[in-house]
Amino acid sequence: MLPLLQYVPLPTTVDPLFFKQLADLKLKGGLEEKEVDFEGVFNNAPGAAPATGLQSNRLTIRDLDAGVAQELPTRGGGGEGRRASTVLVRGKAFNVNTIERFKECDRGAFLRECVQSLWQSIKNGEADANPAVLVQARLLVFADLKKWHFHHWCALPVIQPPTNTGVRGGRIGSVRHALGDTMARQVADHYAGDGESHALQHVFWVECSESDNPDEQKVIGVQALPQMCCRKMCRMQIKLRAVEAVEANVEALIKKHQNDPSSELTLFERVLQNAVPTLAFVDPSHVEGVAGWPLRNILAYIYYHFVSRDACGGSDKPSIDDNSNWWLRVLCLREKKNGTLDLDASQVLLLDLGSNEDDVKLWQKCEIPKYLGGWERNVAGRPGPRRTDLASTLDPQRLAVDAAQLNLRLMSWRLFPELDLPLLNRTSCLLLGAGTLGCAVARTLVGWGIRRITFVDQGVVSYSNPVRQSLFTYQDSVDGLGKAEAAAKRLSEIAPNLQVRGVQMGIPMPGHAVPASMRAQVAMEIETLEELVADHDAVFLLTDTRESRWLPSLLCASAQKPLINCALGFESYLVMRHGLDREAHVESDRLGCYFCNDVVAPLDSTANRTLDQQCTVTRPGVAPIAAALAVEILVSMVHHPRFKSIFDKGLGSGKMLERQNSRSLDRQDSNGPLHLESPLGPIPHQVRGFLGSWEQISVSGVRFPRCTACSSAVCCEYAARGHEFLFEVFDAPNVLEKLTGLDEMHRATEETAIDWDDAEGEDF
Repeated sequence: MLPLLQYVPLPTTVDPLFFKQLADLKLKGGLEEKEVDFEGVFNNAPGAAPATGLQSNRLTIRDLDAGVAQELPTRGGGGEGRRASTVLVRGKAFNVNTIERFKECDRGAFLRECVQSLWQSIKNGEADANPAVLVQARLLVFADLKKWHFHHWCALPVIQPPTNTGVRGGRIGSVRHALGDTMARQVADHYAGDGESHALQHVFWVECSESDNPDEQKVIGVQALPQMCCRKMCRMQIKLRAVEAVEANVEALIKKHQNDPSSELTLFERVLQNAVPTLAFVDPSHVEGVAGWPLRNILAYIYYHFVSRDACGGSDKPSIDDNSNWWLRVLCLREKKNGTLDLDASQVLLLDLGSNEDDVKLWQKCEIPKYLGGWERNVAGRPGPRRTDLASTLDPQRLAVDAAQLNLRLMSWRLFPELDLPLLNRTSCLLLGAGTLGCAVARTLVGWGIRRITFVDQGVVSYSNPVRQSLFTYQDSVDGLGKAEAAAKRLSEIAPNLQVRGVQMGIPMPGHAVPASMRAQVAMEIETLEELVADHDAVFLLTDTRESRWLPSLLCASAQKPLINCALGFESYLVMRHGLDREAHVESDRLGCYFCNDVVAPLDSTANRTLDQQCTVTRPGVAPIAAALAVEILVSMVHHPRFKSIFDKGLGSGKMLERQNSRSLDRQDSNGPLHLESPLGPIPHQVRGFLGSWEQISVSGVRFPRCTACSSAVCCEYAARGHEFLFEVFDAPNVLEKLTGLDEMHRATEETAIDWDDAEGEDF
């Protein structure tokens, strides 16, 4: 009885980039457990496997399928650097949600689908054109995305042939020894010259000329797998049966001459040279006399299509008895380190495929054949999963970015599926004020994934700031750093992927006259503020004084920029969003701004005030509450279809506004503005809170036609006269009252006042 053919398992390794792609896909897909396609490669180069004690090259799982991995990180260069002998393997990964699911997964059912796919590719001819389908991998994965630990178990299932495969004479020898120098060099030339096909087809026929004289034989070419060689296999059987009748001890002769290459060829060896069909495959094995794992399914293909008298077909179907064995010569091709074929390391195996055609026919008709799971072994050498820890190998900055996004991505799984994280990442925010409110707003914005933030403040960090303002430290106050720059620096240290900028400057204000010596500097501050408002998607107004809010309110009303205003009292807070018109300078019923409740122009609010009145003295918990509400209002606006065009440049604001039928973008109807329901709930106009009574209310109000900040008259005057108009307001705030008609309203009120003293003596 011939010794059975042995195989070396194909170990696997997973490229870290594959895990990164899989993690991104999991976060994007949420709780859905589905199979995803991936690609892997193996080759027959010597590599480092012998040094590591491995008996075979590894299958490297490296990329999700191109159709799956769109918009995911990929390696550069595509497939241009692929070696001619590199075999591309397709597989499927199944990423489960929990470690318990990973442990309890029905691996049998998981593999049956793979074996069914293999079997169908053999039966329906798919493997004829693409032999790569004969090597398929399955990967079971659980990704712990908080720790960046990946539990994975890979299987390379193989179909069991209907009969045992024997190896005649152990092995014939190397390709050079078995074929001779001339034919061996011809095989090497064909192998090197057809690199494009080898990159996808790791197995092919070697077609040799037929001659009884080995010296006259030559390699005609290499051809793909289809059944063109069936009849040759049948003819070969008749010749070998005749030779076996003459040779009394073929096996002994083969063994004898294998040890003495210079001896004269036996009759069996002469027939062998031109009669046995020769199959070559890219062999990852490093062990003499032992084939690589991919040969298993290649032989299953051979058994199905060739090891049968019915497979020969045609009128010249040979007459052979039931005891005739089927033979196949296999060239196990292995390379040198320089990428050329190693004719001495590549070995030749003469395989006895058996003679029982009844077993073969039953096997060919079965719905799904017997198979081996091919589950790989763990580091302990036993069948079991492996664990890869990427936290220690990944760039710490990248880990910080992914960890910061993790909470947001998990929201989209169940709680907030409408989350538009890319839009939040693109949204830019201008923070006017880097004090207690500015620090709290910035931290909350970063928590929502907003990456571009600009601070504007003219103050420096004082010793009283660090305990209340979360972006500053004691050392910042010792060094006397500017608030805007210090806040930007600290935020970058917290989240290194941010685009943060600090602009150290003041905001010109009504009632604060500008001396001639300062006009140039103030003009530059105005221009900078105009540019910043135009360059950002949303503005947060977080300053201390009332008059410092006037210029930003005017600029945002003119530029139609979303503005969210926060104001604090000792135990109260106001958070409001300013209304937006479809088109600037046109009266409408939009919601009001911070100044729409005023009937006087803003003045210098710090003059003749004591220290406790000049500073914003509040309960420490008020500012964080107001800051959180301000950011939540912005995020709700970003996700509302009415406002989305403002933040998402790709939508085009014109088309969005057309759909509003020329209505105000933020119109108050009979239900008030609270009818604007975003996926996160109603979007209020104003939120007022009172810690003294533990109350919070949402109110709304329309624009005041005589508003000193957002009325049509003020916006038009600013558009017409620009900085000249602004300097007039800074020097004399009553300009605004005259422009808006507030002065006339005051006079009319005084003229219609009732003198109640005169009526006291009336006898009713």
